[in-house]
Parts: sequence; C-alpha cells; structure tokens
Amino acid sequence: MIGFIGLGEVVRAMAAGIREKTGENVVALYRPTISQRNFEDAREAGIDVVTTAEELAARASVIFSAVTPMTAGEVCRNVAPHLTSEHLYVDCNSVTMQQKIENARFAEASEADFVDAALFGVVAELRQATPIIASGRHAARLMPISKHYGMNVRIAGPEVGQASAIKMLRSVIFKGMAALFIESLTVSQKIGVSNQVIDTIQETYPDLQWKEFIQIFISRTILHAGRRAEELGNCAQTLQEVGGYADMSLAGVTALQRLAGYNLETAIGVRDQDLDSILSILSDAYFQKPINRTG
Repeated sequence: MIGFIGLGEVVRAMAAGIREKTGENVVALYRPTISQRNFEDAREAGIDVVTTAEELAARASVIFSAVTPMTAGEVCRNVAPHLTSEHLYVDCNSVTMQQKIENARFAEASEADFVDAALFGVVAELRQATPIIASGRHAARLMPISKHYGMNVRIAGPEVGQASAIKMLRSVIFKGMAALFIESLTVSQKIGVSNQVIDTIQETYPDLQWKEFIQIFISRTILHAGRRAEELGNCAQTLQEVGGYADMSLAGVTALQRLAGYNLETAIGVRDQDLDSILSILSDAYFQKPINRTG
C-alpha cells in the first residue's frame, strides 16, 4: 500500500487518482486533531487516515511526504525511527537541496531508501499523473511503482538534491514572474491601460496566448500566495547555499507575502473569473489598503 504524510491538496488529488486507476485506497498520516469533516472527506477520496507514524509505517512500504516546507524536516525526523529497510521514503516537499540531504540522512539511518522528488504541474488537475522528477541512488525503485499507479516519473540523476534543485531554480523564474505580472498589472488596471499592456506583450511574443496565461498564472498565485512565498524563500536559500545571488527571489518573497496579507482567496474564489475581474479585485485591494512600499 502507498502511504502519504499530509492531507492537503496534493495528497487528496493523488489519492483520488490512484483509487480511480487501481481501485486501491492509500493511507495518510495526519495530526490526531483531524476534524470529522476532514476525516469523512479523506475517506471519500480513498484515504485511510492514521494518526501515528508507527501506524503509517506498518501499513505502507512506500511513503510520500507532502507537507508544508516549514514542517518537512520535522516530519521526516519523527517518521524515520519507524522505517526499516523495506521502506521507500519519497520526499516531495518544496525545500532546499540541503534540507533534502538532511532528510535523507534521517531516513537512511533507519536503513530505508530515500528518493528526492519534485512535482511539476497542477496536481488538482493531473492527480497521480502529475509529472515527478526524482533523484537519488534509489530513485529507480519508483519506476515499477509509478507504472502500477499511473504515475509520471522521470529520473534526473543519482544525487539527492538534484530534483529539488530543478524545482527550486524553475520556481525562481515562475514565482518571480508572477510577482512581476501582479506588480505591473495592478497599476495598469488602476490607470486603465491593462489591456493595452497585455496587447503589447502579445504583439512581441505572439506564440503564447498571454491573456489566458496571465489569468491562470495570477489567479493561482493569489490562491496560494502564502505557500508560494515560503517556497520562494527556500529558492532564495538554495541560491545562497551555492554562493549565488538571490536579490530578485527575495524581492519576490516580499511581494508574495504582501499579496497573501490581503486575503483575496475568497474574493477570487474558483478559477473561473476573467482577467479583468481578477485585476480589479487586486487593484482595489492594493490601492484601498495601506501598503508597505519599502519592504
């Protein structure tokens, strides 16, 4: 049986996909204070919830960790003592290379095999078929598992940290780009030229449908701004760990933290609002509330 640590969007979506593909349930470790509603929602998605690492390790030989970046290290330390040589621990969290290497040490101290994994794509839509880049000397163990469960795994290399580095360095570009779009287009909307700005981008790079791209890009950034700020902070740390500069990444963290502070998730709602409506909501929030323009 496949096991997960966490009960967020990633776990629920992948579990639903696995159940549809194979008819099998998965088991997930979650905190003992889980609400009855969350418990019932999990059951409907094909998830058997357990509340101790010991239970998880007893029921699942392949364990995917999908928690918040801030808790990924602590979770691995807590689960590792319950692992054995029969276990494969797949760390899917958006953390730095060094954090993945540290997590690998904890898992391998219990003789478990460790795989560094990174998810690419919208898991809510692609579910268990979301592209996964994996690395580490035990990454090949994922291949027969991925075939059985309909997963989409590609191996990047033999070193723990390679997969997470690819994810981090890609995120520098995409999360930074999202912050730039928001910064430019909120002001463009305020002065009534947002459509013209986008039109000029379309004329310069005509092969991409920019309006649709920006609409999806910005709406998803708003819905997950807090988490993406944390992840971009890890990207900045990755750059600095290898001696690189992180000026733009750190500025992006500030922008995403500010965006998260406006709590626009409810106003944006589901991802079906047109771009003009999204920009109006953004612009109203940015220019009606005090903004720290220096931080």
